[in-house]
Amino acid sequence: MRLPKQNFDWTFLSFLLAFFAIWSLRATIFYRIDLALPEGVPRYLYSHLLKYLLWVLPAVAFVKLIRRAPILYTFKISTVADIRSFGVGALIGLFYLIGVAWDVTRKHKLSINDLVEKLVTRGGIPFLWNLSTAFNEEFLFRGLVLNELSRTFGFWRGNLFCSLLFTMIHWPHWLWSKGIHTIFSMDSGAILLFSLVLGY
Repeated sequence: MRLPKQNFDWTFLSFLLAFFAIWSLRATIFYRIDLALPEGVPRYLYSHLLKYLLWVLPAVAFVKLIRRAPILYTFKISTVADIRSFGVGALIGLFYLIGVAWDVTRKHKLSINDLVEKLVTRGGIPFLWNLSTAFNEEFLFRGLVLNELSRTFGFWRGNLFCSLLFTMIHWPHWLWSKGIHTIFSMDSGAILLFSLVLGY
């Protein structure tokens, strides 16, 4: 079932503005709550539960209550990937993990051996938490936002706008924790590029 094309409306714009405002507060002023919690599981639990509450549930509510559209179809949960698409997705995921490993070693001045040793020592729990974060982000941006923008602007422009928004949602925390130079860093470029590929 294909969702009908629509004109851009104030309802979705209002949703986006409210989401950006709330998330900006959470990623800056209220991030102090994260820092006050003990490192490890308590902080991970709080952070990921809050992200689920602020990213996933509002997206589902918007689709169900405002759009009155089918949940599974809108978020592409009911879409079964063919072998080729699955292979391309796996390859993109592999490149992403390599990129993350390179970025971590660069930022923390670690060798690959140091990184592997830390992963083995700490186990797979941080990796699983990050999978949860990725799910929340993909659910909102590649599910709702890309779908809405594509129906209004067409896929290519919709994917570009969605990727720009996805990049910008990282900025409040970066600005708060590291300063304005982070907006123009390789991180922004990498997230934008990766988001464009994920949307495709």
